[in-house]
Parts: sequence; structure tokens; C-alpha cells
Amino acid sequence: TSTNFHIADIKLLEPKLRDMMRSYREKMKTWNPKTHTLEEAVTIRHFLGNIHLFLHEYHLAISAYSNITNQNFYKQSTLYGISIAYMQIGKFKLASDHLDMVISAGDENYFQASYLQGMLQKLIFNNHAEAVRNFGNALTRKKSMQGYSFATDHEIKFQIATTLANSDSLSH
Repeated sequence: TSTNFHIADIKLLEPKLRDMMRSYREKMKTWNPKTHTLEEAVTIRHFLGNIHLFLHEYHLAISAYSNITNQNFYKQSTLYGISIAYMQIGKFKLASDHLDMVISAGDENYFQASYLQGMLQKLIFNNHAEAVRNFGNALTRKKSMQGYSFATDHEIKFQIATTLANSDSLSH
């Protein structure tokens, strides 16, 4: 299956990713505000968070990302990365809170964040009205993002339909 393919890819890439992590950590050890910019440090921590996320090291990803959430560089993608890591370790309320921050910003991760927030609201929090609202936002935003395929229109409409079909909270 495609999941097995991705797991095999990660296994093949893992040594290279670990080398990249070592290199980035070394750069952080020698980082000096007199000779390097803050943006360079933030970029390195962002990349470290991404690598940890890719390697399924979710607590380490959260740690790397959390060091830079107060910086403007990569802020929204950092919050999105934190939300993914929180979902993976079962901290759904924290994931939802971070997705809300991404959605509020309306940046390039808005579509994915809206879709994932819809899934959390539907499957974890059983809040069907919020799920439908988020799926609707994702569908609306997706139409303006040509060539983007995080989820197809059909998948989003399916989620809306099944949420409505299984919900009696919307009729009250």
C-alpha cells in the first residue's frame, strides 16, 4: 500500500535526515548573534522541527517548534507543525487550539488546517456543526488553490455529507 511505501521511504531517508539534524545542531551550537541573523536561527529550528515530525519524533518536533513560535518567520507553518505533532501523540485539544491559530491567520496552511480541524471536530469532539463549518471553509479555500491536492473536493464533500448524515446536533 501507499503507507508501506512511505514507511520504506522514511527508512531509506532516515540516515540522511539524521545527518542533517546533526549538522543543524552544530550550526546552532556555533550561532552567534554578532555574526548570524535571528532568521537563520529560526530557520534552523524550523527545519529541525520538520525533520523530527517526518521521523515521527513528535515530542522533539514540538520542542524544536516551540522555541520559535514567538518569531514571525515561519510562524504559521510552525503552529501547523505543532498541531500535527499534538494530534499524533493524542493531545487533541492542543492540536485543535493550534489549528485555530493557523486558521485565524489565513495563511498558506489555512486549507489543510480547516480540513484537519473538521476531522478533529467530527471524530474526536463530536461537534458536527463545527466540523461542517470547517469542511466548508476548506472546500471554499481549496477552490482558490489551483493544483493543490491535500484532499479532493469529493473527499471534503463526503466528509460534510457523512457528518450531516450522522448528526442530530445540527437539527436541534
